[in-house]
Amino acid sequence: MLVDLIPGLHAARLRFTDETSMGNFLQNGGMGSEVGAIGPELNYTVSLPTQPVNDPSAPSSMVPFGNGALSSMGVPSNDVGFGRGEMVAMLDTGLSPGAINLLHGGTVDEVDLVGGTPPVPGHADMVASLLDGTSVQQGISPGVSLLSVRVLDSNNTGDVFTVAEGLMTAVQDGAKIINLSLGTSESSSLLQEAVSDAQSSGAILVAAVGNDGVGQISYPAAYDGVVAVGAVDATGQRATFSNYGPQIQLSAPGVGLNTLTEAGSESFSGTSAAAPLVSGAIADVMASDSQLSPQQAVSLLEQYANYAGPVSTNNWNDFYGYGEINVGRVLSRNDPSVADAAMADAFLDLSGVSTTASSDGSATAPVSIEVQNRGNQAYASLTLNYDVNGNSGMQIIRGLAPNQVQAVTVNVPVSQLLNGGVIVNANVQGMGSDSNPNNNSLSRLLRITPPSSTATSTGGAATP
Repeated sequence: MLVDLIPGLHAARLRFTDETSMGNFLQNGGMGSEVGAIGPELNYTVSLPTQPVNDPSAPSSMVPFGNGALSSMGVPSNDVGFGRGEMVAMLDTGLSPGAINLLHGGTVDEVDLVGGTPPVPGHADMVASLLDGTSVQQGISPGVSLLSVRVLDSNNTGDVFTVAEGLMTAVQDGAKIINLSLGTSESSSLLQEAVSDAQSSGAILVAAVGNDGVGQISYPAAYDGVVAVGAVDATGQRATFSNYGPQIQLSAPGVGLNTLTEAGSESFSGTSAAAPLVSGAIADVMASDSQLSPQQAVSLLEQYANYAGPVSTNNWNDFYGYGEINVGRVLSRNDPSVADAAMADAFLDLSGVSTTASSDGSATAPVSIEVQNRGNQAYASLTLNYDVNGNSGMQIIRGLAPNQVQAVTVNVPVSQLLNGGVIVNANVQGMGSDSNPNNNSLSRLLRITPPSSTATSTGGAATP
């Protein structure tokens, strides 16, 4: 039975009364090539990311942001006009009937592709409040026009056909930024085609990587060109639930963010909370310069991100992508007076290291302590002071260009890492002014928690 059509994708949704008929249809190639080159496939389930949990094996509890997420991204407190003139489409559970009255920013339009029971206060309301703000909470881009496209039902589930239809709807209504705080573990040719069509129209898609804490990113975040977003806590560390992999591009606050729904204040955690902050940041950057395309805005957010994790030649790794977004750095990128030496991260690198300490305790593992130049001036030299479990040291870092990251390696006994871990405290100082002295210090607890004979790092390079 024909249920629905997406003419722009030459796609049809069919329902079968029994599995035998469906199996025969799929085996025989569906209705033929005239339907399109994709051919028949199952209509996979799409849902909100799994509810994140605090991993007891983590080196320390994740630190919530509360109301501090925007300040961590350099968003000023007077951001009333941020994002003005831009539209962000949210493909989500749909706004609850009274949610619009709570929002404090620009216009809100709604499209319901699900029908049935009206949306209940919950996920979409929290996503919208992070973007638009409420009377008691600042949003990252309160000047944007929101387009709420309901593609998930009141059980927080939907299917790839409806999400594909939602993408087409968002593009037709003029959205250039599309937020997808949802996902599926199954790749779908139809969904991939819808993503490609939206991208061809000039839209940028921003999607949550998932909350399973594994090295596999959900779809559509895993598709080429989609801005895959991971989550960090208030210390800048990757949230233990945040998925990781080669497709991740950016990270954003995703632990304990204060939001508001009709039901009252809600603490919102997950990569689905981090994604709308990136969507809003793109709108902010575009609104600051009308000549920028969505793709150019993303490139700037990547270039001026707060780096963390293993050092690479292009300031990217598959745990954080290019790092945590910093809107303030992007907006001040042309100000030559900005000088900002910052501590970036401290993490374990367990590649090639045996985590079974020798009987004499001689086995060691390297801890990388990283410094980043987050200003617009080069530093001739910086002084890095550090203390690792009471063992102090000092290193001069020379010639650090803007955005560049340098690491100092300190070897730590594996026995200490297995027995309670080590505390790393570090501080960086440079000659002259510093525009943001609050990021000059860093503290990390690093340890190894072996689940079996093969150990993993809960605070380092294995799972930063």
